[in-house]
Amino acid sequence: MHNITLVFSGPVNVDYFVFNAANENPGTNPPVGNTRSAFSNIQAEDYDSSYGPNLQTFSLPGGGSAIGYIENGYYTTYKNIDFGDGAVSVTARVATQVATTIQVRSGSASGTLLGTINVGSTGSFDTYREVSANISNTTGVKDIVLVFSGPVNVDWFVFSKTGTSPDPTGKKLVALTFDDGPNTTTTPQILDILEREGVVATFFLIGSNINDSVKAVMQRQVSLGCELANHSWSHSDMSTMSYSQIQQEIANTNNRIYQMVGVTPKFFRPPYISTSPTMYEAIDLPFIGGLTCNDWDNSTSAAQRASIVLNNVRDGDIVLLHDFAGNYNTVQALSTIIQGLRDRGFEFVTVSQLFELKGINPNVEYKLWNGAY
Repeated sequence: MHNITLVFSGPVNVDYFVFNAANENPGTNPPVGNTRSAFSNIQAEDYDSSYGPNLQTFSLPGGGSAIGYIENGYYTTYKNIDFGDGAVSVTARVATQVATTIQVRSGSASGTLLGTINVGSTGSFDTYREVSANISNTTGVKDIVLVFSGPVNVDWFVFSKTGTSPDPTGKKLVALTFDDGPNTTTTPQILDILEREGVVATFFLIGSNINDSVKAVMQRQVSLGCELANHSWSHSDMSTMSYSQIQQEIANTNNRIYQMVGVTPKFFRPPYISTSPTMYEAIDLPFIGGLTCNDWDNSTSAAQRASIVLNNVRDGDIVLLHDFAGNYNTVQALSTIIQGLRDRGFEFVTVSQLFELKGINPNVEYKLWNGAY
């Protein structure tokens, strides 16, 4: 017989606690209640308990929900997560304007630290990207707690049996991409810099911009080793379109690109990064997002654009920029971005090369890729 004292180091609500008999293994005995697979997406809003006075669940424009209004010290608990014979990494879909961290703990907010997800700025609280981290090998059924160090929106998280690892070539890779071209002003200025620096990129083209006046520009893109991809025909919010309208947007753009330079796009970037289940069903191409720097907003200076990219980029990232007519600040920022990435040890590849070198098949249904990881 013992008197037991619980000593607290900070704010917490306590529901219950229980001890296990000496012959029990708490890591493998499922708790009471249904389990959830660690290897399927766990929606962040589906927590069993939480701490945080301002924590809220809100709807996402493309469907589904996320949690946000998070502050330092907030946490969410997800009970009965089944890791089976083991998981060694975690991926979360997040959005934030500031660098922050998410600790993944077992049992409680002060329980065993399994790993820490380092989250860089995604550009805004509306721009989501997937971030990953290795965790300690975790088996059996566990209660998982996400502990937050600062503001972040979380859509979902999922665990994996394989760890995050560097590129098998030993190089850090990054893919520069440009949206909303082609044109005869900004696009050639971007190509001048890429050619001078010996850098390749992927251009996501708007079909309605493609005509005989830009054919020479597109031919130059291909001749420099750049990749051409699909960014819709009209640059409208395709999440509101019907199945047939979506297919027409993609087919018209693919056909126009092929007519001009004999290239068929391998990737699609949704306008406004707005998606829907119908889009995923109608479009037979991998969906590409990326690390943004608000370069569609003229008030974002060239220095700010470069700083956002260089302060947040990581191995395997796809960097999302724009070459629409008149986007002079991105032209000004590009040389700084390229030199800064080189100084950090990155090599430049197209989106196709990125996935190939990382050994990742991008043909995954209902997934938006922000990088090859």
